[in-house]
Amino acid sequence: MVATSDRPVTATVQLTYLAQGFDWSANYVARMNPDDDGRMGLFAWLTIANGGAQSFRDARLQVVAGRPNKEEAASQPVPSRAVLKLRCWPMDITSTHPRSVFTRLPWPEGEGEEMMFENADNIVVTARRRERRILNEPMAVPVAPAPAAMMAEQEELGDLKLYRVPERVTVAAQAQKQVAMIDRPDAAFDRVYSAGADSGSGDYRPMPFLLRGRNSKAKGLGLPLPAGGVAIFEEVAGEPMLVGETDLADLAVDEQVELPIGESPDVQWRLTKVRETRRRQDWLAEFTNARAVPVQAEIIVPFDLVDRPPGTERRRGGWALPVTIAANGTASLHYSIRLDRGR
Repeated sequence: MVATSDRPVTATVQLTYLAQGFDWSANYVARMNPDDDGRMGLFAWLTIANGGAQSFRDARLQVVAGRPNKEEAASQPVPSRAVLKLRCWPMDITSTHPRSVFTRLPWPEGEGEEMMFENADNIVVTARRRERRILNEPMAVPVAPAPAAMMAEQEELGDLKLYRVPERVTVAAQAQKQVAMIDRPDAAFDRVYSAGADSGSGDYRPMPFLLRGRNSKAKGLGLPLPAGGVAIFEEVAGEPMLVGETDLADLAVDEQVELPIGESPDVQWRLTKVRETRRRQDWLAEFTNARAVPVQAEIIVPFDLVDRPPGTERRRGGWALPVTIAANGTASLHYSIRLDRGR
């Protein structure tokens, strides 16, 4: 900051600057319905991390979801008069200048001492979430409160989304702060067992499974979902147990939502090549289901199909061929891929 004056003055200065070391992420908690009816609760924390050395007490907190456009700042004009130049150690030595004494304000509720900025006006965090461990700090698996005492409010910011915390909060140095931002207690998802044909083998192997839904009001969602990590819980003997963790990309309203969970030893599959000619390959996919309920399965074929069986859909990675496997039963499907397109 550069200021000039032709006389001594006493002035109140409000300083607004770009603080470094802030990052934020959405952390989701998905709780599957114990009735196994395809419904689940989806809750999200807004987690902000302050990697700086300053704490901010009673600040207005806002975060921006998306990719804000950032340009290089223009250089500041140099005043004609002489200006104060500050040089940092090690250009000087530690005893060059008089010792400065800083007053440390007590941490709220007697939790120690921190350097605080009192009544910080606004903190706007626009950093892109890079990974689930923001600022290289390990994060515990989050849990959903019941009910949330305070919820961040979504607003429009051009083509981006802004989440405003409705009350002033304290963001401590080298610490994280969590505020509830999304609560959808009755979202509809289908449990789908899905495997890629390029990963098949001649031996039975556990089949990957995922939760698939749509981000619509009809399915219990219908709001923008910022990118973040998802912890998925399922109730066992009345207690929630972590069954999987995955990442969620930024999703707009009405987009498809997929939450990969892991592999199921109860549902297995194998792939066998039946015949091959110059123009085509014929394949047989076989499935077994040790669960007490029927399950929906699919294999993703990343090749050109000779024929498309009923129900085939185009998905990320190729054609999805569906099959229903009866409870404690087996199923199979045949498909053929084209080898010579020009003849």
